[in-house]
Amino acid sequence: MTELSKSEKEIYDLRREKVEKLKRTESFPTYFKNTSFISDIHANHQSLDNGQEDLENVGAEDYHQLMRAWELKHRTLTSQCVTEHTLYREETRWPGYYYRGDHMKLDDENWHCLTVSRRDPETGKFTMEKKPVYHIVDDKEKKKAS
Repeated sequence: MTELSKSEKEIYDLRREKVEKLKRTESFPTYFKNTSFISDIHANHQSLDNGQEDLENVGAEDYHQLMRAWELKHRTLTSQCVTEHTLYREETRWPGYYYRGDHMKLDDENWHCLTVSRRDPETGKFTMEKKPVYHIVDDKEKKKAS
């Protein structure tokens, strides 16, 4: 079994802490109603930023380790992107996407859109914007087909 790198251990520990915190709550949705969850996301997002800095200097002894290092780097970047999108959208998008403790309702009036992000490779900062969703098949045609 391959040992985890320092960054992998930190990410694993963050996940384990979140699961343990979740287990101590009465129910899953109640946990997400707690607005401190959003501040937890901000704190973990900062940890991802710090981890991304460390990953710039990762080395490898062979191609297999190099592949694992790149996978970890890209997983961390993907996690940052998902977190940015979640924080940008002021709604809960359910089922299964994400829950916002400070915005518990689905808000199609303001957020039935695509969220587009760009990450500046120099600064690591994201810019976010909304883009319209174009439905190719309207609801009436979908109902006829089914």
